[in-house]
Amino acid sequence: MFANAFKTESGLVKLFELTGDDKEYDEHWLSKSTGIKNITEARSRLRKLLFKSMRGYRQDADVNQQLRDAMTDIDFLIRKGLNEEARKEIHKAWKLAEKNELYNFMAELLCRLSEVNHQTLKFDKLAIDFDSLYAQLNNALAMQQELYRAMVYNQQIGHFVRSANYHSTEGLLNYLAKVIVELKAQLENVRAPKARLTLRIALATCYQVLGNYDEAIPIYSQIREMFNKTPSLIDFNPNGYIGFLNNYLIITLYDLHLKEISLQLMDEIENGFARLKNFFEHTPDRLNYFRQRFNTNKLSYAKTHKEWKIIAGLDLDVKKHLDDPDREQRVVNALQVSTLISCYYEQANYKKAFEWISIYYTLDDAKTLKPLMIAVRFLEVLTYYSTRQFDISDNKAGNLYKTLVEQKFTDAYYKALGVMLRKLNHWDSKAKGDKKEISVLIAAFTKLKESEDGPYIIYVEYFEPIEILEKILNGLG
Repeated sequence: MFANAFKTESGLVKLFELTGDDKEYDEHWLSKSTGIKNITEARSRLRKLLFKSMRGYRQDADVNQQLRDAMTDIDFLIRKGLNEEARKEIHKAWKLAEKNELYNFMAELLCRLSEVNHQTLKFDKLAIDFDSLYAQLNNALAMQQELYRAMVYNQQIGHFVRSANYHSTEGLLNYLAKVIVELKAQLENVRAPKARLTLRIALATCYQVLGNYDEAIPIYSQIREMFNKTPSLIDFNPNGYIGFLNNYLIITLYDLHLKEISLQLMDEIENGFARLKNFFEHTPDRLNYFRQRFNTNKLSYAKTHKEWKIIAGLDLDVKKHLDDPDREQRVVNALQVSTLISCYYEQANYKKAFEWISIYYTLDDAKTLKPLMIAVRFLEVLTYYSTRQFDISDNKAGNLYKTLVEQKFTDAYYKALGVMLRKLNHWDSKAKGDKKEISVLIAAFTKLKESEDGPYIIYVEYFEPIEILEKILNGLG
């Protein structure tokens, strides 16, 4: 490309040869020497041609790559002594870096600008106010430091929660309570928008883990507004963006009144995958993980809002990934299968429920994920009961009750659940005592839910004992 252009525009060859030697820029002399009338336009064409010839200049590259390319261009121009051209490129790159809050690039650009100004310095006049220049540089570095500190802090929180270093539920609750205080304090002092975004995501996640959705939802709403107002934030952290949308979607599924937001978020996730297609081309495993997490949430949406059409296409996709060796994917598989069982049970499609129950017990991580295993066993009891296989369901209920006792869950929780399971086959529509007992159990579960007891928060999503007991009570007449 470079050679062909020079064949057709021989004046550019001469301009290129003379450019590096012009100690003082003399447009008239260059015009006379090259035969080019409009030297300014020719220099602009030459600059672009040189950039393209040095590398495949990609206009569609991500912002970081564009700025890295710009730095290479600027260094080339400075070496050639093309200070005015370098200054123009610095200002263009500065606007891009400033818009996307890329403070490390802003700091580097200011250093380049300082170098250019030094080379063009005249004794009677400074080209720029150096005090202002260094003030901007210090500000850019301070903002970058805020961002790095926020990112590291966020990663530490995630690592702590996932690694189970807290040893107990109480340890986790105490740790998160401490972190929430620290995050709020940091948010009061942080100026960098990206740092504020990172800290807000961490704060919302802490509240979500605690099951405090009333606190988490407003923060997620603020984060969503930030992404919508400043799309460049999506490119800053693509993984964080898709992860945030999935987490926000999970919370909306706990409140039927948030159905409209759930639908909007599902659309935004699909649009996010399309927008970030080039990014995820380099990390296909990560894309698959986020896709499967999204599918899990769609299954939960179908279950919550009884929209069973969604399941038809997803159960086939779930089967495709059951043998995936990735640890994170195996956990997602278990979540998806347990949700599918619940969906088919709700549909009264007991044949499908049994099929997926059998599949669940073959999963590698089935036994290690105790909450899910107990949830599936519970659904198995209900499915046998619903198909009038009372002997089997009674036996399964007894075994599950024993498991709950062995796991040492809170007394109130496993006692109430155990009573429910063991009495499930024997409630009598004519017995007033049974109706009273069911009412007492509903009250016990409601109290547990309101007290936000740790084990109840973990299991209620899968068991839904209150809803099941209410159905039984209504069936008794």
